[in-house]
Amino acid sequence: MVVLALIAIQKMLPGRDGDLHSYFYVASRLMLDGTWSELGPQALAYTALPVALVPIMILAMLPYLVAAVLWSALSVAFLALAAPLAAGRTAEAIGARGDAAAVPVIASLGVAFIAASVVVDLNLGQMDLLATLLLVLALHWFRIRPVACGLCLAAASTMKFVGLLYLPWLLLRRAWWQAGALVVGFIGMWAVMIPFLGIEVSSAGLQRALGVSGRLDFARESSISTGESISAAAGLQRIVEPISPSLVSWAVPGLLVVVGLIGIGLYRAYRLPLVLRRVGASRALDMVEFACIPALAVAVASTSHARHGCMALMATCVLAALLVSPGRAALRVCMTIVAAGLVMAEARVPDALGLGQAWQHMGGFGWTMLMLVFAVVWGVLARLRSCDQQAMRSSI
Repeated sequence: MVVLALIAIQKMLPGRDGDLHSYFYVASRLMLDGTWSELGPQALAYTALPVALVPIMILAMLPYLVAAVLWSALSVAFLALAAPLAAGRTAEAIGARGDAAAVPVIASLGVAFIAASVVVDLNLGQMDLLATLLLVLALHWFRIRPVACGLCLAAASTMKFVGLLYLPWLLLRRAWWQAGALVVGFIGMWAVMIPFLGIEVSSAGLQRALGVSGRLDFARESSISTGESISAAAGLQRIVEPISPSLVSWAVPGLLVVVGLIGIGLYRAYRLPLVLRRVGASRALDMVEFACIPALAVAVASTSHARHGCMALMATCVLAALLVSPGRAALRVCMTIVAAGLVMAEARVPDALGLGQAWQHMGGFGWTMLMLVFAVVWGVLARLRSCDQQAMRSSI
């Protein structure tokens, strides 16, 4: 990780393509200098709310090179904190904690499955690893500190809108405290900067993300380019456009319907509740659903990029936990195949085989995220059924 941080520093030097200098540092300096009027949409291109720049503002008091070194070190620290925390929670929830050595193994595998995404994030000096840490903290506090969980999701939402995607799920699970803290926290984080920046600048990222940029506009009339997104949804649009341009607007809604039907089918096959289930009724199901929301968002969002794979850390830790824990041979074989697919995608094997352009065109990265979601949900459901059957046999 230290080596990755050192490599990332030279990528973030002025004149390079790093986002730390081009966007975050420049915007933070403008905010510190009080030149609010110069903060345009370009300066805030990668944040939903200006309050997300507060960590960078602290570093922006220093010379850029020093700030770049510190941000790289902090980003590595975010990952170093998030990985074992996610591994511990996921292993505990599915009963995979066999010994003290299990958590480091799960954490290491979880990071290895998203290694390329981590490298891209470090190279750009982006905020995905900080957002990932906040999401993992939300999982950690989900049951024991519901308000803290909601506030972590709100803080993550100021950087990446995936945090707001938890709101429908929280309401469905009747997790009122978490949902309330998310809403109140997000509104508060938006309002806190209004006295300094004015409502127009404070809301620029919010308006762009919800409307202007089309982040949530799935029903497009033209396909999304590979530069805009490498998600499965974008890839599906690019695949169907030559067949019939009219299919483009139906591609993403259709994909979401299919994903939903597969999810319903998996739960029904194992006779476990999907909709009518309160939070706390099943720790394992709560955990795997919470873990899969970021990975699912990366798979279907219209602005997904490789670095966003960092936020799939919780789902990859679930996959790792299923791999290292004892279970049915067939289940472990399937999990191994999924893990191999993730590693091949992260290692850019399609590029080495001369298939990189086709892989990007079809949204291969997004399809691997979707495969990860289905695999870990199925694995946890199968493990729960197996545990129930063992419990029944032992009681006879």
